[in-house]
Amino acid sequence: MTFETLDLFILVEVALVLALLATCGYALVLRREFRRFKTYNTDYARLLAETGRAMEGVERAVDGVQREGADVLAALGRRIEEARAIAERLESARASALDLGSGSARPEPVAIAAALGAGSAPRERETPPPYEPRPDAKPKAYAWPTVVVKRINDDA
Repeated sequence: MTFETLDLFILVEVALVLALLATCGYALVLRREFRRFKTYNTDYARLLAETGRAMEGVERAVDGVQREGADVLAALGRRIEEARAIAERLESARASALDLGSGSARPEPVAIAAALGAGSAPRERETPPPYEPRPDAKPKAYAWPTVVVKRINDDA
């Protein structure tokens, strides 16, 4: 080997060592980025889990509102039917009071009460029963998680 070929091998080896050092430096940078992405991934997984729990709480609340809404709707339907029946009774009492009266256009209150079948004691007002949950509905704990969003700088 001549001196020139030896210098060429040294130059090639120096270039390869420099490339190896640059590759190691870049690998260290990539490792740091990977660790940062790994922490982001755990934060995102935690946030997604909290969001899932919040959605479950919302689903339970919506189910409760739907059940209570159905109960209220059924009670409202019953009350409307009762009101219609009372209105029909009043109309028939008014008509019969007009028939019983002396032909005056305005019936006597006693005649209306007699036509309605009211006795001497006034009827007591019916109060609805207190709310009781259904026996098949088990109380569920509602979770309203607080989601905290942290802003992470890109240069970290």
